[in-house]
Amino acid sequence: MTHHLPDFVIVLIFAGIYLFVFVLGEVIRRLVPSKPEIPRKAVHFASGLIALSIPCFLKSHWWLLSLVASFTVILALAQKKHLFESIFGVERKSHGAILFPVTVYVLFVLSTGNYILYFIPILIMTVSDTLAAVIGGRYGSIKFDVEGNKKSLEGSTTFFLIAFLCVHLSLLLMTDTSRIDSVMIAFVIALLVTGFEAVSSTGLDNFYVPLGTYYLLVKIMGSPFVVRVEHVTVLVLMAIMTTILSLKSKLLRTSGLIGMLLLNYAAWSLGDWSWLLPLLVAQVLLYALTLYFSEKVLADITGYQISVLFYSAVLPVTLLFALNTLGRHDVLYLPYLTSAIGQVLAMFYYFIINLAERNAPFTRWLKLHSLLASTIYCMILTLVVATVPVTLFYSGNIYLALLAVGSGSWMAMYLFSLFYDRLQLKDRRVLRQKVRLWCVAAAVVWVFAFQFVLRLPGKVL
Repeated sequence: MTHHLPDFVIVLIFAGIYLFVFVLGEVIRRLVPSKPEIPRKAVHFASGLIALSIPCFLKSHWWLLSLVASFTVILALAQKKHLFESIFGVERKSHGAILFPVTVYVLFVLSTGNYILYFIPILIMTVSDTLAAVIGGRYGSIKFDVEGNKKSLEGSTTFFLIAFLCVHLSLLLMTDTSRIDSVMIAFVIALLVTGFEAVSSTGLDNFYVPLGTYYLLVKIMGSPFVVRVEHVTVLVLMAIMTTILSLKSKLLRTSGLIGMLLLNYAAWSLGDWSWLLPLLVAQVLLYALTLYFSEKVLADITGYQISVLFYSAVLPVTLLFALNTLGRHDVLYLPYLTSAIGQVLAMFYYFIINLAERNAPFTRWLKLHSLLASTIYCMILTLVVATVPVTLFYSGNIYLALLAVGSGSWMAMYLFSLFYDRLQLKDRRVLRQKVRLWCVAAAVVWVFAFQFVLRLPGKVL
């Protein structure tokens, strides 16, 4: 769109419009104080529609960054000071309002030169989320629990249908994509983002749903028809296989099961089979360990929801996003393997330490010889999970690659074992997951450093 206004004037205009929307939200809140979701969703909907037009007027991401940074700081302070109750006046904890401007900026930068890659993710975040909340809140009767928050089948169905239309109609009207191709792309994206929205409880869907939509569009739009058929087929088969694996072990509840499916599909679609295989091996191993230990340990190690899976998946998913942004298979593959193996090792240690509580001498031995125990367990699990992927898909020095992954995985498990007693993690589930995440993150950083020092990176086949 041609215009003659300086960028800083456009930024000021958008700032004024958004401030007006916030004020309007406060007015609506005062009119319907008993229904806090109405003003919140009204502000969300209006903000999203306004954001759709930003690339038409603003070309420099630096000016947009100044706008986004300003509003992010304002919203963070408002949340802390309990202002803007139309946005933050809900009982559940949510970071969605603060993540919204961040998401707009990230998509603006990533999609430069291709408006459709910006338009569809923002449209889904805006329209699907709003209508799903309205319909689910008004007519939702079939409920399921997500970390204490109630979601409804009716709301999720609405989200899927609206997301499907957002993708399908946008591709038909704004690109030269054929009807059958747009239907297939819309089906895959709508199903996946509906799954993530269904298991999101703290507003994280305002970031991961649009970002996931962007990467899927990039991946699928440029592929031939047969690849699109493959995406649909693989997605359906993964749903069936994930369900079958979980039925026996009861490791995951509904939200965790949906999250596992999303993680597996992300590994395959954003990577390929070489990125999916280590996750599948790690999951099968975790299922087997859960079956073995479930009746032998004192703690309950089944029935996990999405929050536990989130702490397990955030590193692999971040590396997958980095892969699609940077395209560096060579430096990301071994850290990715470490992120999967390190999680299983930390969970395995938790199983072992709870099993040991039934046997006092074994408990003392494990604490006294945690270094030796970590080394033994690490060697076994690294060989089980990493040997086949590295042998099949990695063209560098296999032995050094296994040493890098093994040393990183050992670090994750040993750090977790050190923190387990010192922070009393046994009965503190959420803190335990966070500590496990940071231990594995340290291991991933170590593997990056290992590769750099030894000039190890090799091509992923």
